[in-house]
Amino acid sequence: MAEVHCRERRYKEALSCYSEAQRIREAFHGTYFHEEIANTLNLSGNVLARQGEFDLAMDKHKEALRILKECCGENVQEDVAETLNSLGMLSCRAGMYLEAIDYYDRALGIQMKLGCDDHPYVAETLHCIGCAQARKGDLPGALQSLEECYNMRLQFLGMDHPQQATTLHEIAKVQLKRGRLKKAIHIIDAALNIRVESLSEHHIDVALAMTTKASCLVARGNFADANKLFIEALPIAKSAVGDLHPSVAWIQVQIGVMHLRKCDLEEAADTVNEAIAIYKHSNLDEDHPGIKEATVELEKIERAEMLCV
Repeated sequence: MAEVHCRERRYKEALSCYSEAQRIREAFHGTYFHEEIANTLNLSGNVLARQGEFDLAMDKHKEALRILKECCGENVQEDVAETLNSLGMLSCRAGMYLEAIDYYDRALGIQMKLGCDDHPYVAETLHCIGCAQARKGDLPGALQSLEECYNMRLQFLGMDHPQQATTLHEIAKVQLKRGRLKKAIHIIDAALNIRVESLSEHHIDVALAMTTKASCLVARGNFADANKLFIEALPIAKSAVGDLHPSVAWIQVQIGVMHLRKCDLEEAADTVNEAIAIYKHSNLDEDHPGIKEATVELEKIERAEMLCV
């Protein structure tokens, strides 16, 4: 029943079901910690994360990890690795990149011990490690992890799978940060083609890839073509996820960056402030990476305005 509620985004009802399931399991198993209780905690944590309740989700997964370690030892290592990956994801969302990488590394170690050297789970963990490294600023490390993930997935996904597009997108963003703009554009074009072919032209991931390509063009000073992509990407994103989704805010920030580069400071400030309002509407913490990025850009705009007075 809870899974049905989740699929239909009735998260409050799903949490109620999981809470009842946990109550029944605790009554059945008594004070003895059991993996079924940990499983229910993990499922509750996943639902809370979808609601944006990241601190509560973290608490659920930490409790699940403690129970799994105490009651099951080595017998449920796959469950432990899955829980560690969930904690890594939440830490990354909170901007705690060192903690995220530690969780992911521990998960990867377990997966490797289980003989999953080239398993899809290992590839996914490598992707997550690469994303965290990129956000921490370790661009060479991020590139190595993401490329290892991509090459591993070639064995079981081929070149044209949406997951490959996701990894290519992250590689393109790393190359953009490194200033390798020609490489970044080539890679994001490949990701964009895969997403259009395998998803649809109106999918949120298509809008995000278009935005990254536009940012590459902004970095090259090609504002006209960048603006065309932004104008195309923003309505796709709003149609796909709604006007007040964090992904829409991220696109708005990138548009604001373009206006700043063009010295259109009023438009830049308005666009970034709108993005911050969307982020705050999503109940994200002040230290969320998206809010931090938007705040930094707003400070740059304000400094530029002071210099122009």
